[in-house]
Amino acid sequence: KDSALALVQVLAESLDYEYIAIYRFDEAGLTLQAKSGDFQPPTQLSPQQGVTGRVIRNARAELVVDAASDLDWISFSPQLTSLVCVPLMGRDGVIGALSVEGSTGKPLTAADLEMLSALVPAFSTALENATLHERLESLRLEAVHAARHDPLTGLPNRRAFEEDLALSLEQWRVAGQGFGLAVIDLAGFKAINDSLGHAAGDDALRRIADVLSGPSADTHRAYRVGGDEFLLLIPTPLEPLPLLRDLGTQIQLLEFRSDLHVMPNIGLAS
Repeated sequence: KDSALALVQVLAESLDYEYIAIYRFDEAGLTLQAKSGDFQPPTQLSPQQGVTGRVIRNARAELVVDAASDLDWISFSPQLTSLVCVPLMGRDGVIGALSVEGSTGKPLTAADLEMLSALVPAFSTALENATLHERLESLRLEAVHAARHDPLTGLPNRRAFEEDLALSLEQWRVAGQGFGLAVIDLAGFKAINDSLGHAAGDDALRRIADVLSGPSADTHRAYRVGGDEFLLLIPTPLEPLPLLRDLGTQIQLLEFRSDLHVMPNIGLAS
């Protein structure tokens, strides 16, 4: 969006256009990236809506001289009466649209269509690069999350625990802020795997993780560090024993078959 805003500012300052909108087009439809001028275009459009949607569908620039006579026109203000809309093209097709609207005192003409069409390659490259940057940033954040979380249960993993433990130890050293550490393993879990199969075992681990990260998790943080082993970091001054008894009871009450239950073995250090 920063790149789209910069493009809008170039048009507004260099070419003296006032009413400008840039949309990005992807599987979600048309999403407003930036706009200039005292008007409010829709933040979301489908490719079936408006002149902009028509330009996206046809991949062809258009000049609308008389907006009131265009059945696809979406009116934002009575003073806006004309429009130039050009598709922005990427390597794989249309990636967005640039829309400039003209007012009663400053209508748009074929000269505006020609000039804006000439800018399409540069604007398209800028928008595509911005989109690629956003995708790479999204992938980076996903990778960071995956590196610190267990893919089966979604709980933070051993790496996250080691980082958080180091932080807790530093807070204890500097400020005297203590914490508790609970270790949980599951008696009876092997019987679930052996009797019902590994898919059922995976489901059991997810259900147990849901208990450990449930409503009471604002008082502690749960981790899965391997197999059927879980850890909890519990800040003081919270009293850990009632919390651990409650979590243990909830896990024991989980039913995987009428004759199969899990008994958590819980150790605590503080």
